[in-house]
Amino acid sequence: METALDTYRNQVTRLPLCDATFFAEAMARYRARDESAARDISGRCLRVALRLGEERARQLGSPDILDAVQEANRGLWKAITTFAGNDVDEFLTYAQARIQEHLPALA
Repeated sequence: METALDTYRNQVTRLPLCDATFFAEAMARYRARDESAARDISGRCLRVALRLGEERARQLGSPDILDAVQEANRGLWKAITTFAGNDVDEFLTYAQARIQEHLPALA
């Protein structure tokens, strides 16, 4: 039987990845006040939040991985709304740091 986490994981892995061209265009749209661009970036970067949330839940021995993933998604959103650059690789490093900041709240 498929769990809610399995369903979410399957949905996330079907989303396209965030490449350099997409990221630069989407950040330009976001900075021009297009809020949908932030959602687009988030969707393409959910794999990072999912991976970090799952890892943190396992480290803590937490049975509710979905809570950890939700916190990771909050960190991803914070990264999108505060990132000042245009490089996708720099963003992914920045996003991982913002996600990690949100995850200790689970301890």
